[in-house]
Formats: sequence, C-alpha cells, structure tokens
Amino acid sequence: MKRSLLFTVILILFFNSCEKELVYEDYQSNILLRQIRGTEDDMQVITYYNTGYIFEHLHRFSYRKFLYNQQNQLIKIEIAMSFDPLSCAIIPGTTFEEGGDPRKAKISQYIDYEYSDNGNLKTKNSYYINDGNNQLMNYSEYEYENEKVVKIKLFNPQDQLSQYYTYLYDSTGNVSKEEYYYIQDGAEAILQTRILYEYDDKNNPFKIFAVEGTPGINTNRNNITKQTTINYYTEGDQSYTVENSYEYNDWGYPVKANNFEYIYGEGE
Repeated sequence: MKRSLLFTVILILFFNSCEKELVYEDYQSNILLRQIRGTEDDMQVITYYNTGYIFEHLHRFSYRKFLYNQQNQLIKIEIAMSFDPLSCAIIPGTTFEEGGDPRKAKISQYIDYEYSDNGNLKTKNSYYINDGNNQLMNYSEYEYENEKVVKIKLFNPQDQLSQYYTYLYDSTGNVSKEEYYYIQDGAEAILQTRILYEYDDKNNPFKIFAVEGTPGINTNRNNITKQTTINYYTEGDQSYTVENSYEYNDWGYPVKANNFEYIYGEGE
C-alpha cells in the first residue's frame, strides 16, 4: 500500500513538472525582446512561456502561437490573420484601428515540424485551413554540415522540388551568403537571388525566433549592418545595398535599428 502511494505521488510530481515546462507565464528577462516599434500603426508584441521560449508573436494584422514538445522542440505554429490572405479583405472587428485584435481571427494556417533522432529539424510542413479542411501548401527538407543548415529544399504538394535555398557561414556562425534557386517544370535549377551580409559584434535579439529553423536573421549571432542583394531573374543583373545603423543597451543588444525601436523585458 505504501509503495502504491509512493508511486502515485511520483507520477503526480512527474506530470506536474512536465506541465510546468509548457506553461505560459509571460517570462520576463532583460535580454528578451518584448516589442518592436516602428510607426504608431506598426508594432509587434512578443510573449514567452515560463521557459523563456517564445509563446506568441502579435503583429498588426497577424498572430502566431508557438507550441512545443517536452524536449522544448517547436512542433507547431498556429497562424491567424485579421484579413483574408486570398482576397486581402480585412475581417471586420479585428484591426487595431477598430479596437480589435488578430487573436480574435480564426486559425487559417499552421506549420508543423519534424525532427531527426539527433534533434535536428528534418521537415517543416505548411498547411492552409480551407472550410475546416487542412490543405498542404508546401513542405521543406533540411540538409546540414557541421550542425548548420546549408540547404533548404521546398516541395509542392505533389512532392516535386520547386525551389531551394543555400547558406554559407562566417567564422562566428553568421550567414555570410544566401542563395535562392527556382525550378520550373522539373528543369534545371536557376539562381534567382544572391544576398551577401556583413555584421556588427553585438547581440542579435531575433535569435528568439531561431526555433523556426530558417538560417539568417533569426539564427545569426550578430546584427546585420550591410546587406547586398543581387537579382538575376531580371534582364541584366540588378544589385542594391541596404545598410543598418544601431544604438545598443548595456547588455549589447540594439535598442534602435534605423527607424525601429526595440523594447526588452525588465527583471526575471
């Protein structure tokens, strides 16, 4: 009887501890990005689980909710839009101007994630919900070298490779070059865009989104100071450069980036 009671207590403690890992408590930290402010109508709000992992990402017309397994691996992102993405028609009552909130909109899309035995992201599947039916839009497969993503292949619902991205990294782990290739009707892949990056030596606040698995701004150690884009899909190569300037706080995180202001949490 005592052994049975002890086993029951252990089970209760086990499940309570597992549940705590996934509880939303709006975790506070001086180094977690809370808001991104542009103009009055352009603001993003971010909240966190008690583990410090991102829980919600709220933008002007969009809302994303992040769900994890017990290993803190991202397994699903639910997406709601306050407008119909097929018609671009705003849903009445859900815009900030009308006192609404994109969280009031129905979940219209979601992304689920699958992992290999070593914990690396293997596949990402994107779905659109149409009249209650889940329709696969595309899926991505990941290739690695030295534990870094070097290629992401995108497939259509018919399992045809339609496009892919390749990535090169600098010595600090930042993406130094990104290339995008497009494949039409099974033909040879054609380079569409090449992007070259330069960085500062400060902390990148967007690493909170690294769980999504896409290399670049969400996985870089540092902040992009210069981005040169070369487009090959137009008649004659076209190149343009964007430079970013930052102001930093005492923890080495940017508080201003060009015309945007970054707000962090306070205390823990």
